[in-house]
Amino acid sequence: MNRIFEAILNTIKKKKVIFFIILILFYKLLFNSFSGEFIVNKSLNSFSNGKFKSSVKQFSLFYGFILEDIEFLSGSDFNNKPFLTTKRLAITYNIPLLFIGKIKVSEISLTKPKVYLYQKAGKWNVETLFPSSGEKEKEKEKEKSEPMDEISLPLPISTYLNMFIEDLCVYVYGEEGEKYFYSKLEGLNFQAFLETNRFRNIPFSSKLLSVIDKFYIKLNPESELKIELADTSNSLNTDFRLTYILIRDATVSPSRFYSKLDVGNELIPVKVKNKVAAPFGVQILYDLIYTPETDILSLNQFTVSLSDVKWLNFKGNIFKATQNDRNIDMQIHESEILLEPLSKILATVPILPPVSMGGKIQLAPITFLGNLNDVLVKGNLKGDKIRVTWAGKTHSIPIFRFDFESKLNLLTEEKPSEANLIPMLKYIKINEFMVQYGNIVAKLNGIISPKDKIDVKIILNKLNIQQFVSDLTGILSVKVDATGTTLSYLDIDLEATIDGFRYKIGRATSGINNLKILLETKLDLSKNFSVESFELEPLEIVVKNENNEIAAKLQTLFDLDILDHMLIKVRKLELSTNLTKIIPTLPSSYRRTISGLRSALGNELALYGSVDFNNKGGKKDLDIDLDISLPALELKGSNLLKLNAYTLMENDAKKTFKIEKFIISAYEKKLYGEFKGEFYESKAAVAPFGSYTGKANGYLSLESNVPRYILEGVTFQGDLDLNIDIKDFIITGKLFTKDSDIVYTSPNCTKEKCSKYEIIDLVMDIPFLHDLGLKDSKNLLKGNKQSYVESYGNESPSNFKIGKVIGNHPSVKGAKLEFVKPSGRFPGISARIDYTENFLSIDEMRIFCLDGVIYGKDLMFNVGDGDLDEMQYSGFLQIRDIDLKQLMPQEMAKKIDDGKIKADVNVSGQNLKDPLDYTDLYFSIFQIGKDFGKSAINIVSPQNRLTDLIIQSYNVDRVEVKLLNGLVYAYIKFHKTILNTLVFGIEDDKISQERIPISGFLDRAESEISTYQK
Repeated sequence: MNRIFEAILNTIKKKKVIFFIILILFYKLLFNSFSGEFIVNKSLNSFSNGKFKSSVKQFSLFYGFILEDIEFLSGSDFNNKPFLTTKRLAITYNIPLLFIGKIKVSEISLTKPKVYLYQKAGKWNVETLFPSSGEKEKEKEKEKSEPMDEISLPLPISTYLNMFIEDLCVYVYGEEGEKYFYSKLEGLNFQAFLETNRFRNIPFSSKLLSVIDKFYIKLNPESELKIELADTSNSLNTDFRLTYILIRDATVSPSRFYSKLDVGNELIPVKVKNKVAAPFGVQILYDLIYTPETDILSLNQFTVSLSDVKWLNFKGNIFKATQNDRNIDMQIHESEILLEPLSKILATVPILPPVSMGGKIQLAPITFLGNLNDVLVKGNLKGDKIRVTWAGKTHSIPIFRFDFESKLNLLTEEKPSEANLIPMLKYIKINEFMVQYGNIVAKLNGIISPKDKIDVKIILNKLNIQQFVSDLTGILSVKVDATGTTLSYLDIDLEATIDGFRYKIGRATSGINNLKILLETKLDLSKNFSVESFELEPLEIVVKNENNEIAAKLQTLFDLDILDHMLIKVRKLELSTNLTKIIPTLPSSYRRTISGLRSALGNELALYGSVDFNNKGGKKDLDIDLDISLPALELKGSNLLKLNAYTLMENDAKKTFKIEKFIISAYEKKLYGEFKGEFYESKAAVAPFGSYTGKANGYLSLESNVPRYILEGVTFQGDLDLNIDIKDFIITGKLFTKDSDIVYTSPNCTKEKCSKYEIIDLVMDIPFLHDLGLKDSKNLLKGNKQSYVESYGNESPSNFKIGKVIGNHPSVKGAKLEFVKPSGRFPGISARIDYTENFLSIDEMRIFCLDGVIYGKDLMFNVGDGDLDEMQYSGFLQIRDIDLKQLMPQEMAKKIDDGKIKADVNVSGQNLKDPLDYTDLYFSIFQIGKDFGKSAINIVSPQNRLTDLIIQSYNVDRVEVKLLNGLVYAYIKFHKTILNTLVFGIEDDKISQERIPISGFLDRAESEISTYQK
């Protein structure tokens, strides 16, 4: 039995030995320099677009890897230019030592590596070296856990790490062309070493330093870098110190960590446009010591210098450096930044855009004192004669001062909220803040304690608006007082003035405006400083002209709330204007228009009321309630024009816009109108109202049982109504009256001088139809023929009637004259008026005037598509037996033998922009008395002895006047006699005058008519 058991054991032992022998052979077969070279080269060539080759000297799972003569080439898109070459790459370690509790990384090193970066078509060779791996998956947020003080290990261990880079070189080649640049860095050396005592716990505090036995990090401790920069015009080639040392100094007791930085060069030569420029120097030094036993971090020196001028000198201590309640005592005690030397240096550095600077900045003194949860930061910063020219624009800051004191809590974890917008800031007291930018001066002082007190004063002077908005000029000055108990809710008082304010509209420039703005507001801010609401209570804007006279004034209360939705309320709105005083403030091209409005509406206009706007859930509603004062229309005092409207914008696919109500009223509701409608976005290519179409309807009525003064000089009695209906492109409606009377009295009427005209028994019933979609105007002549044919023998009844027109006699003071009066069954004026398809026609017109009659036929006006260039008009008038003697003084009328005339008038034309040049008029008087005939000769022909003889001897048979292309052609024909031919030699028994300028012709006519009024 024992022999059997021993035989089995021997067999098992032999199999184990064989297994281990096979395992070792497999390991040696896989992990050797030959197989390693194949695996490394094959893998990198498979996973990259470039070419990789190396010589593997060591390839061990337990002891690491060593590669030599590495060459990594870019892809074919960069012509396989080298990306990385290095003499040696080593990562060596000792895994067997783990069994005795030692972690040893013998070497991580790069020897003589060279990196080449090329740019082509906006991309770098390193970007295209490896194919894209697609979008990275978003990392899942890790659950937060309580912070640990230390990690405990199952066994005590020690560590050993040795790492270095020897002679790293980097070459960068920009893309060929105007923006080409080249840079080179050579000779970068890096060393890192760490050896620890044996430890079992890894503390997360300064205690971690106690396990370190030897430690250092060194960057170029002995040698200097070689740096080269160049572009198409400038170059820089210099040695450069970049020395950094961090080492555990065990030579002193207690031991300490020592860190040193030395960056720069005292003389850096530069070539600018192939010329050697003056060299400059740059240096950054610091000297830092940390003592673990006392937990004190001492910054003995931190200096930044440029060309031997100390820009910054900073030193101090941090006590309890690795603890949460660390204490700071640091100070910037010396600072002088000269910008002109810096500007000269930057001008020589390749790649950088051109910039020019001058002046001085001082960042000292600044003190940091106290625990991080209550650190005092106190400073006094200064700047003098600062100038920066960048991108062709110069910025000048002659003076800058900032004297402040603040306390910060740098350890707070409180998030910003309305109660405390800046949790880090306990308070800041600004003793002085002043900056001058060009001629602009800004000043600020006060205290800000976000949770307790805000009291800040801001002054801004001499800001020229044109520097920021080219079409505006003026000098802005602002004073602001901001107070409150929290930073999120502020009371703000603002006073602003803009002197010499002018603006441009097109090519026109306004006159001088002097503006004054006063407001008191409550500003409500959210946690991210966005506005939730503010109230302007009140807002006042005053506009004065160049004579310092008040031209316009606005007063209102304004509320804005955007917390849940946008809500705007304008309350107690008062806007008053004096048009006489506002005219000098306007562009000259607008002054005549405003002057016309002044005559039509009055000089001192005013507007009162309120406006509410609400945007909630995408729906927008607007409620307007306004009272308007128009003195020339007798709308003043308690009698105002009232407008009340409520509109709604729906949040639907059609973007429906509803006019729920629009009410207009005046003269104690003697004038009253209501309108409503609904519009929506049209899917058609063309819509009547921009991109909208829809429908609306309403009416406007003027009704008074007694004479009512409605306009300046105008009194109305009766009923005047306008009905209107809009559907898509078509506007229809009716204008009608019922036995209305209108009286006009001239302004500034006195007993000695007063003009008064009465229109009695006005009756209208005029329908209309206008097509907004009409794009082509009908030809007027064609329209005339159609109208004549269609209406022949089928006359429509009159829909426009006036009983009488009575007014002041033009030549007899105090006398009245019936210019128009009824005749038989006809009223004084009657006509048929129609407006359809953008075509106005007046037919069957009769005017019984001065014991005669004027007939009108086919009076037409073609509105078309509303283009003034295309509007056409035509008409024919017959004047029969008008007695002009009735217009003369009685003494003069007695001297006139026959004052009646008969005439025909034919007029047509096109283009209302220049009607005189495009109007053709023919005026023929075929019956005229002897006296008026003499006057016609005087108008047509200049007075001389011949015309005097003709006037005394001959009777006028016919007078013809033509207006063509703005010129008058006049002909006077006499009764044919032998005397005309034999004695005076008048050819064809007529005299003529052609191409008379219309202004000259009218002057002659006015002069001749005046002879009858004496």
